[in-house]
Amino acid sequence: MSTHATAPLVAALHAMPAWADVGRGNRAGLRAIEMALRAIKFSDAASLLDGIERCMAECDASPAGFDVSAMSKLFVANRWWFEVPAQEPSGRAGYGGFLGTPVAGGKTDALWPWSRDAAGRLRLSGWFAGYSGDSFLALEEARDFLQRYGLRQSRLAARR
Repeated sequence: MSTHATAPLVAALHAMPAWADVGRGNRAGLRAIEMALRAIKFSDAASLLDGIERCMAECDASPAGFDVSAMSKLFVANRWWFEVPAQEPSGRAGYGGFLGTPVAGGKTDALWPWSRDAAGRLRLSGWFAGYSGDSFLALEEARDFLQRYGLRQSRLAARR
C-alpha cells in the first residue's frame, strides 16, 4: 500500500478528537468523534488496515507515543468500521485494557462504547472510564474484527 493512498486516513485519525479526552457528560464531544469518523475515507479493508498501522507507527514516533488518547481513537474507530455485535459470549481475550465494557448474563457488549439509537443508527454513547495494562493492540484487533465480523457495509459502500 502506498503512503500516498493512506495519508488522508492517517491525517484524519490524528485530527480526530480522542474519546479518552472527552469529559463525562460532553455529548458534543462524542458527536464530534462521530462526525470525524463519518468523514474518514478508505477504499477497501487493506487500505484501512494499512492506515491503522501507519497511524500507530506515527504515534509511536511522536513525543507522546501511542498513549491512551491515541489508543482510544482506534478503539472507537474499530467498532465503527467493523460489524461488531452488541453482544458476544464473555471470556474472549481482548486487545486492550479499556475499562467500563458492560458485561451481563455471560455476555459482553463488544460494540461498547457505541449503541444504537431509536432509529437504529450507531451513536457514540459510552464514556471513557480509564485504561489499564499493556498497549492497545489496535491493528491486531482490526484484523480479528475483519475476519470475524467483516467491514460494516455502510462504511465500505460510502467509500467506493
